[in-house]
Amino acid sequence: MRQRRGTAGVLIAGVGATAAVAVCAAVLAGGGVASEDRPLAKANLVKLELRNGWERWSADSPAPAALRDGKVVHLKGAMARDSGSSPYAFKLAPEYRPSHEIRVLAQFFDIEVGELLIAPNGRVDVVPNNANAAQLTSLDGISFVR
Repeated sequence: MRQRRGTAGVLIAGVGATAAVAVCAAVLAGGGVASEDRPLAKANLVKLELRNGWERWSADSPAPAALRDGKVVHLKGAMARDSGSSPYAFKLAPEYRPSHEIRVLAQFFDIEVGELLIAPNGRVDVVPNNANAAQLTSLDGISFVR
């Protein structure tokens, strides 16, 4: 059996049990995420415009971006806050926004776990807004249903 890439670490938040089960089934079948057999179209990849002092974590890290596969949105990259104190990191384009407010887990510096609060208007806040989040917030592995 060929090992699929991109199926581990999928987190689906803010959906009902039926939708979550359907997405998990798609993921397990290899149909819900990018894989070696089914790569997502690069046309769906959009760079996230960071704001309020949030920047790409380093020149060597992937730039923060969002990728859409049907109703599933995948985030990737890493960011840090170089200045300011705002938790408001970026705004998702309308076609990438959830229909209701959701919270997804995110990894911060020093293996701390926090959340991204994603609003229906596209605003994404880092919670808690602390020093570890400011040093590094990873978006890798975060997915949610629109």
